[in-house]
Amino acid sequence: EDFANILSLDEVRVLIDLLKLAVAGRMNENAKDVLSTVLGNLSKTCSPIREMILEACVTELEDVTEDLSTRRKMPNPVVQESPHPY
Repeated sequence: EDFANILSLDEVRVLIDLLKLAVAGRMNENAKDVLSTVLGNLSKTCSPIREMILEACVTELEDVTEDLSTRRKMPNPVVQESPHPY
């Protein structure tokens, strides 16, 4: 509870960004578990943090959905043979 009171929302956003990196495999194997536990505990004790985490999750899902629908509309790349040695 005290930890939630000393962190600003911007600092919690940084924790969320770090969690994204951990999920993508860009950090130590334990980072994903540690960060998700910290964020989960923060969300239990502080309503503004809980709302911000929920909004971040919704935004991520919307971004993924938009990215998937955009990819389906894009034409496939054209492969063309070339006599160039490279």
